[in-house]
Amino acid sequence: MKKVYVRLNTVEDAVRFVRTVDRYPFAIDLRWDHYQINAKSLLGVMGLSTGECVDLCIDTMDPGNLLGAISDYIVA
Repeated sequence: MKKVYVRLNTVEDAVRFVRTVDRYPFAIDLRWDHYQINAKSLLGVMGLSTGECVDLCIDTMDPGNLLGAISDYIVA
């Protein structure tokens, strides 16, 4: 499992993020506080507070080019 922190600042960011992660065959979740949602669910992602830093949990040891595709949202 790979973990990174991401931040989605706007609704448009959330839409682009979901469209991007939906192309990958492995499970991808967002965790914030005690909530865990499927990162491929637009409704779930939109339910998170925009601008919050959240954990992105990628259920694979080799995420391929996913991290490059979402690099605009990754918080160092």
